[in-house]
Amino acid sequence: MSAAWATTRGSVNAARALRTARRRAGLSQTELARRAGVPPQVVNRIELAQRVPRVDTLARILAAAGATLTVSRPLGAGIDRGPIRDMLGMPPLQRLSAYQHEALEGLRRRAVRFVLAGDAAARLHGSPIDSVGLQIVPDPDLRNTRRLDAARQLSAVSALISLVEGDYDVLLEEATPLPWLASPTFRIGNRWVDGPKGFVASIDDLISAASGRRKELLGAVREETDLQSPGHRIYRPRETAG
Repeated sequence: MSAAWATTRGSVNAARALRTARRRAGLSQTELARRAGVPPQVVNRIELAQRVPRVDTLARILAAAGATLTVSRPLGAGIDRGPIRDMLGMPPLQRLSAYQHEALEGLRRRAVRFVLAGDAAARLHGSPIDSVGLQIVPDPDLRNTRRLDAARQLSAVSALISLVEGDYDVLLEEATPLPWLASPTFRIGNRWVDGPKGFVASIDDLISAASGRRKELLGAVREETDLQSPGHRIYRPRETAG
């Protein structure tokens, strides 16, 4: 795994790179700090974007999580930010169509556990890309597969829902509960637990799966989101309705 990091707005980029690498390695901040030979508060402050680490320090901590530091060109150069800012100024619930909401409601009624990916997830993050259908990564559990099969008998679901093809790497701990499917007491973890059934893939996972102009657009969305509110998530679980 390689983690992208750049000197501009370094605290935000370092925070994201370190947090994602640590969670993918399944380590706590204390465990990672011990492996890297640094105090736990160093890891904590970097992840909170309260400290811009030296390059050698960040590289050492990332290496302890099994990741490699690479310095890369920031994504999103040349992308018009006006439409992105317009989307970010719109309530997330208004970024999807009534048909998409109806299909997601069908999944909720059948208690299907899934992560929303693709263009619909990108729109929820603030991308102005057009989106008609819904791409999901379902929990592969047999009971959940049966619930999904039942949900796909509903016309609203079958018309819009498709499964993501191939190997799509989604880190559940970085995903965000969909507000109308979420429980206000749920805490995100690395496995499926009782609580909300639907999640939105993180912007980082969407960027990893994208290519070409779509990747550049998502990079611009991430940068605009960081500028507005570092560490921002689409929804905060405690603020959502059950």
